[in-house]
Amino acid sequence: RGRRLEQGPGYLRLPDFDAQTAEEARAQLEALKREGVKSVVLDLRGVATGEVAPAVAVAELFLDGGPVTKLSGRSVPEKSWAADSARRAWEGGLAVLIDHGTAGPAEIVAAALADAGRAQLVGERSFGRAAVQKTIALPRGGLVLTVARYTSPKGTVLHGKGVEPTTAVKPAEREDDDEVDEAEVDKALAAGAGAAAVAGGVGVALFPFEAHAGEPFG
Repeated sequence: RGRRLEQGPGYLRLPDFDAQTAEEARAQLEALKREGVKSVVLDLRGVATGEVAPAVAVAELFLDGGPVTKLSGRSVPEKSWAADSARRAWEGGLAVLIDHGTAGPAEIVAAALADAGRAQLVGERSFGRAAVQKTIALPRGGLVLTVARYTSPKGTVLHGKGVEPTTAVKPAEREDDDEVDEAEVDKALAAGAGAAAVAGGVGVALFPFEAHAGEPFG
């Protein structure tokens, strides 16, 4: 589905991070470029499911190379992910909407874009769930242990802390999850997309916000 916001920028909503997410997002971004859009608002509010690899693939769409995230823990081999500059699909203005429901792979994307100076984050602090956890069965229930944590390119631990927005905006109540809140988009544009870039935007693409089956992150 597509929408056109009054401000003119592209609006891209990712419902989750699965194997198809990055290529679907690439197709939407290419469509926006053909329409002459100069800036995009990436909406990650309430996005909390998916896997790391698709999250890295989405971050690559906006990054000119560089680190994306690192996983480290005492009993887990350290692993790092970096963006391939050849996979970059969007060089225009970018702002990212986050809220307390933004978690896991969405936090990895938001932190990577912020650390690279690629996007402004608008909204409220994210949930802070970006770790590998292990469940230990006990006679009366179980125990969940965090064995490794993901960090941002600058080394900030995401788990238990979340990602702080560049511009804090109190979330507005929406009647449904697919509703675009114009005031919050206005804040995103003012904070990160840039007035000159926004002035050239004419189109919008929107991923529907629907429930998708998938394993919770971590």
